[in-house]
Amino acid sequence: MSVKPSTILTLVTQKSTLKRALKLALVVGLTLNVINQYDALLSLDFKSVHLLQFFVTLLVPFCVSIYSVVALKLEFRVGSVCEVATTLSCQYCHKKQILSIGSTILKCDCCESETPWNETQHT
Repeated sequence: MSVKPSTILTLVTQKSTLKRALKLALVVGLTLNVINQYDALLSLDFKSVHLLQFFVTLLVPFCVSIYSVVALKLEFRVGSVCEVATTLSCQYCHKKQILSIGSTILKCDCCESETPWNETQHT
């Protein structure tokens, strides 16, 4: 599926996407840091904490969360709410569906199936 970079950027920078990723990164990242650097963190010996490892351990779940949320929002599934203003094209008959932010993705009128949609234009 071809997706416009501007669509991805729009989804990545949405407040809801960033908020979810930050929450997940803090919970998972801090938990993993406590597991991986247990002695230094719990004894409050911050000189022994490996800072690069600490921040990478926070960064990885943040990036995974961002990727997961954006990938899900780019599926353009029938019945889901569109997160970006765009034009979709039916993979089977190529009929177009113009969507605004917050509109529901409908079944294709021609195919009458839960067709996979491709983004054709970011408006």
